[in-house]
Amino acid sequence: MIDGRYRILGPLGQGGFAKVYRAEHITLQRPVALKVLELGGSPLENQKFRERFQREAQIAARLEHPHVVRIYDHGFVPSTAQPYIAMELLRGHDLEEELSTHGVLGPHRAMRLFDGVLDALAMAHDQGIVHKDLKPSNLFLVDPGTPQERLVVLDYGIARLGDDPSSKLTQTNQFSGT
Repeated sequence: MIDGRYRILGPLGQGGFAKVYRAEHITLQRPVALKVLELGGSPLENQKFRERFQREAQIAARLEHPHVVRIYDHGFVPSTAQPYIAMELLRGHDLEEELSTHGVLGPHRAMRLFDGVLDALAMAHDQGIVHKDLKPSNLFLVDPGTPQERLVVLDYGIARLGDDPSSKLTQTNQFSGT
């Protein structure tokens, strides 16, 4: 149980700083993907990661587009102060898995899939938001192999709001992303 609202149903995946779980919002009975930050550094490092995680939730929640994952909620695990984001639970797998399993995308399929991604990125850019870590593992293929398949942009964790220096969560000589 997380924050008295989310029941963990099982693991979905793990990234560099977070684990993602299949969960259910208890009162709404809504399935969600729950991303929980793994803290393990110094108190100062952990605070920076909390700020970065909160920034991801705030930025991603501003982006309402069918090709951007929807953010439902954000909070902190009471017992550990680990931040979490509750987001839309997508059906499918990431583009990295699709490419490694099935090889390169044909040109017509790629154009159809990336048209929506480019539209989503343009919308984000119009709001001054730059993703900064776009890669196959951050593009999720929803309903793969069906006429409804689409790519959804994930993980705005190192996004930056335009040229605003206060929104920059990385410092000089510090690297984030891939």
